[in-house]
Amino acid sequence: MRYYRCYAARLKKNPCTNPSIRKEMLEQIVVDALLSLLDNEKTISSLVHAVMKIQKQKQEQQTNLHLLEKEQEKNRKSFLNLLSAIEAGVPLTDDTRERLKDLEERNKELTDLIQQEKSRQQKIFTEVQIRNYLKSALQKSPEAMIDLLIDKIIVYRDKLQIYLKYSSETPPSNPTKPEKKNNPDRKAPDQGFLFMQKNVIYDTNTEYSLFPLFDPQDLRIRCFTLEILFPL
Repeated sequence: MRYYRCYAARLKKNPCTNPSIRKEMLEQIVVDALLSLLDNEKTISSLVHAVMKIQKQKQEQQTNLHLLEKEQEKNRKSFLNLLSAIEAGVPLTDDTRERLKDLEERNKELTDLIQQEKSRQQKIFTEVQIRNYLKSALQKSPEAMIDLLIDKIIVYRDKLQIYLKYSSETPPSNPTKPEKKNNPDRKAPDQGFLFMQKNVIYDTNTEYSLFPLFDPQDLRIRCFTLEILFPL
């Protein structure tokens, strides 16, 4: 029998104390959620609309890349102009050395920032491509469906977050594997575009007893919050 366990459970300082979750149990809940929430045309349309909104936001963010590249070009010209002036006979003073150093350091910073911005960019998909990908994935076997649609899963004490992929090229969040987090108060939740949220009622005597931190002797019928999100 295989289990998912929080990567922080092995830490010596402030380890995660949440128990492990049986792999088959968690994956079955995820598959049930996908089929019940997404397997209808109205929901698919809403989902496609949400993805298009995310893509539009990402396109608007690409203006940052243009500004960074423009600043780097200006920075390089200043650096080269200063070198040319020194070669032409301008005295190499302490102020000049400091200016060269500042320009060089800023160029390195800008190079890192530009690489970060480029890594956030992604291919833009049409509504038809997104719709076909999602509908095709929902027709696959449970294992294939999870591979095609799930970016990651986060389990809290009373909440289950499912991060979806909308194409084979959806930029993954980190980490990419299902995980558990010891974050019962949810003071610093993961960043994501919330597409859907609902409460799920389950019987603590069934396989849906996913949240053992509740006392099953208190009330037999329990509820947890299910959230469907997209990574940003």
